[in-house]
Amino acid sequence: MNRKCGTCTLCCRLLPVRELDKGANQRCQHQRHTGCSVYHRPPAFPRSCGVWSCRWLTDDNAQELRRPDRVGYVIDQLPDLVKMRNKQTGEEERELMVLQVWVDPARRDAWQEPGLLRYAEKMARDHGMGMLLRYSTREAVFVAAPPLSSDGQWHVVGDGTIAESVSGSILLDRLAGVDRSESP
Repeated sequence: MNRKCGTCTLCCRLLPVRELDKGANQRCQHQRHTGCSVYHRPPAFPRSCGVWSCRWLTDDNAQELRRPDRVGYVIDQLPDLVKMRNKQTGEEERELMVLQVWVDPARRDAWQEPGLLRYAEKMARDHGMGMLLRYSTREAVFVAAPPLSSDGQWHVVGDGTIAESVSGSILLDRLAGVDRSESP
């Protein structure tokens, strides 16, 4: 796949960048209409930005997805984990790997774009992955595509709040050796 960001800078606004003390849904101080003003220029360019990429750029299965700034969401290259709990007992049943889809809060239904739904179904069928729709580091909902549900339907689960974690990602915390996440 031969795609380039071009003037798309949606990730620069939607994703948090710890090195810049930039929260989710805040415009990056280096963001310009033509792209990043410090792109790959140390020391101003954050290391996390240099290693990060969206799936629209890198995933061969994402061919029918439209450019992120045109649809209102960015699919993070790094998946995350959600903890599934039994509603009756409250006990943790299992962890499920999920796609992290950072959705523009001004376009909350952007995730319902047909290309993303087909992509999510393929990821569910082929890899058993759900989607974590992130509206910020603290607000998200889980979406199960039909291959993950017993009734073959789409399901949106959650009240919008997500577990507290050091990095905003349970998986990143675990990889760093820090697992202080708690379920809401």
